[in-house]
Amino acid sequence: GTTLSVGAFETAMLPRCRGVFRGAVRESLPHLRAWVVCGNESGSGSGHAVAIAGGHRSMSADVGSGKNSSSRKGRSRAEKTPSPETEHMKMRSLVPEIDNGLSGAGMMHSDGASNGVARRGDASSKKHGDSWSGDLFYTRVVPALRYFYEAHSHLNVHKLYVVPGDEDVPCEIRGFALGKRVDNIRARGDFVKSNANKLAALLSLGGLHDSQRFVWKSKKWVFTHQIMPALRYFKQKHGHLIVPRDYVTPGGENALLKHQRLFALGSVSHDMRNKQKGFYLDQRPDRVAALDDLGFPWETVSLEKWELRDLPVIKWFKRNYGHLAVPTTFVCPDGKDAEESGLPRIAAGALFGLRCVQIRKRRAAGLLDQVVERKLEQLGFPTNLHTAFLERVVLPSVSHYIAKHGHLKWDTRRQAGLYQIPNGNDAPEIPSFAKGLRLGEVLFGAVRPSGSDHFAGSIGLWDGRGCGTVENRLERFRALEKTARFALEKFADENEDAKHDWESGIAETLDAVRARCES
Repeated sequence: GTTLSVGAFETAMLPRCRGVFRGAVRESLPHLRAWVVCGNESGSGSGHAVAIAGGHRSMSADVGSGKNSSSRKGRSRAEKTPSPETEHMKMRSLVPEIDNGLSGAGMMHSDGASNGVARRGDASSKKHGDSWSGDLFYTRVVPALRYFYEAHSHLNVHKLYVVPGDEDVPCEIRGFALGKRVDNIRARGDFVKSNANKLAALLSLGGLHDSQRFVWKSKKWVFTHQIMPALRYFKQKHGHLIVPRDYVTPGGENALLKHQRLFALGSVSHDMRNKQKGFYLDQRPDRVAALDDLGFPWETVSLEKWELRDLPVIKWFKRNYGHLAVPTTFVCPDGKDAEESGLPRIAAGALFGLRCVQIRKRRAAGLLDQVVERKLEQLGFPTNLHTAFLERVVLPSVSHYIAKHGHLKWDTRRQAGLYQIPNGNDAPEIPSFAKGLRLGEVLFGAVRPSGSDHFAGSIGLWDGRGCGTVENRLERFRALEKTARFALEKFADENEDAKHDWESGIAETLDAVRARCES
């Protein structure tokens, strides 16, 4: 149906069809006939027209002349022109909020309108209790840009930036949408496109450095004056460009400009490597070439990190401690200790124990690169810490004790827990990382590791958390039993007159170990 305005407050829904419309008017709404139906009421069907009030289409009431009132050709140009009030209402949303009595291009005159814009009343001509006058560019944009520069030391204003309403901010610019104005200046040349004086005033803002001038292209400014300087600083400081994802440039670094401090370089570097995002590098091969010249790594999860950090630390750990069963809690030296130790700067303070856990898991799952796998095998990097601890620490210690004493027993558990493998040169066949081991703790109780560089794998060797299945534990026990028999035979060959007995000297201890494995 069609809504008809009837007077000031009444409406009626009528069909769109003209024939039905006229019939409805005659039969249902006889009191509207004089207003709706114009011309001859004789019912001849010729010369009747319908006027739709309040719509966009206006029909001529001159139906007696035989003109077709529904024809668009019959409309006058004056009927298409909107009223001044409508035009003012449309323009009001496009004009910045300015106050009374402003003169000049685009400003309102005292007669109430200028450029088709109605003059605002005195009630809206105040801002924070003070009236202001003048050009919007000079009275708000320029002061707001000066405030932004003083606060941030650059003029790369985000398009959503709004001047805060704090008390220390000049009242004329509080709450001013500076970002929107700057975005329009960049995109459309607002204020400065045809005004050389305003353009010169805009370009004079900021500091002496190029990075402190007005920014026309935001992404270019970020790449040139934040990303590249921050990457150069990181490389000079750490010797590489494998930036951690959570890295932020230090806030008190004098080598960086103010707008380069506290910059989220790690997050930005990660985004630049993501080809789907294409941040700062999309359609910009020149920027990609600049990063390549700087040595920026595009694939940090591959061999880059392995060659720069993991492999040197593995060699360093083995050279210093004699094994590669790195404890989970091991952390590489940091600061001056890292420089003195000979570690690469990228490894300073690294949680290398946790990194070794990751390497062992990936190696067990067959996910390591073949180059990395071969290198780990050459260096003797253990995949299973329990097996490595048994073979390289426990078995040599048991063999040494039996070959020296002819048995593997102690009078009390306390006495067993206090015994330590000698640290001196008395046992050259025992590796250095096994010396000082409390052998009784390994067999009867829980081993208490000492130091962050101890040989990992002692916890859960026979029972407890992470010890594996019963079959795995019994397999380790059988290796222990085999070593004990071989050591006893060696003791018997070297000491023919000495007393040695498997049942009374060794079997009792091994039975206790078996019970732990089967529990």
